[in-house]
Amino acid sequence: MFNAIIFDLDGTILDSRYDWKKIRENLNLNQHSILDQLYSLPAKERNKKETLLRQYERNATASATLFPDVKEVLHALRKMGIKTGLSTNNSLENTRFITEKHGLVFDGIVTRDDGVWKPNKDPILTLIKRFNSKPDTTLVVGDSDYDILSARDAGSSCAILWRGRSLKCKPDFIIYRIRDVLDLLK
Repeated sequence: MFNAIIFDLDGTILDSRYDWKKIRENLNLNQHSILDQLYSLPAKERNKKETLLRQYERNATASATLFPDVKEVLHALRKMGIKTGLSTNNSLENTRFITEKHGLVFDGIVTRDDGVWKPNKDPILTLIKRFNSKPDTTLVVGDSDYDILSARDAGSSCAILWRGRSLKCKPDFIIYRIRDVLDLLK
């Protein structure tokens, strides 16, 4: 049984529709992790590109909508006494904007501005520690290989919200709607 559920933001609970190909081209970055590449650059170049990335994210976030049933699922989990977390590679600024705009409440949030990002396991472990939980009683819900890798490396189960994206890693569960998370608790 799970006593904590950690959600990804973009593509999982938020329909943000980033044009990652265009972003990579405009930042002159390759297909590898944008954040890994960005934070390996010299400070001056990194700051310039990070400013552009934050602008792209702000623009996409401004028009983004929640996927159906997100609020209801979070409310149901809270009523069940299950801790909820948000682990996102987005910025804290955008994450706060989204949570405030949509009235979303989480017991803990970790963003890239905390200095760790997926596929690293540390964002997941940070939230597990905050919740006084354990990896094997925590479920990570996401939409990408990064979510699977961070969950697996942290020792947690992972449910992938299927959005038609090609995956290289195999999740523990595949769900088709966010409310399917509730079925995993039965």
